[in-house]
Amino acid sequence: MKAFRGALIAVVGLGLMIPGLGDATAGKESVDYESQASYTFVNEEGVPAHGLHVVLSKEGRVVTHPETGYAGPFRDIRGNGTDHLKLSNPREPVPSSGEESEFEIRFRSSSPKLQIKKWWWVDERGELIGAKKNA
Repeated sequence: MKAFRGALIAVVGLGLMIPGLGDATAGKESVDYESQASYTFVNEEGVPAHGLHVVLSKEGRVVTHPETGYAGPFRDIRGNGTDHLKLSNPREPVPSSGEESEFEIRFRSSSPKLQIKKWWWVDERGELIGAKKNA
């Protein structure tokens, strides 16, 4: 048990996010190497979207809503922890106009300078809608 505690303290000292630790580092000085990127996605393609693909500059994870576990309107996230994330199964298809056509999603990484490189909408079959966009 002693070795496990020592390893845990070493990891917490680096400022890494570890699920289940909560505020274990609260009040302690640590270096935080994690980076985040937020992006507002707007469906302007003229048809409802059923999914969203996002390519990041580094391996990253989607920050989900704490109560629902959703990323924006999407319930399913594939590729978390990689640089290509696929979001699907929205509560309702993302409309191509109005308030519901726009939402923000946050991404985080243990690597510095996380950026969104490309993104695109897909239909219910997973086919591209419109063009791939550079962020």
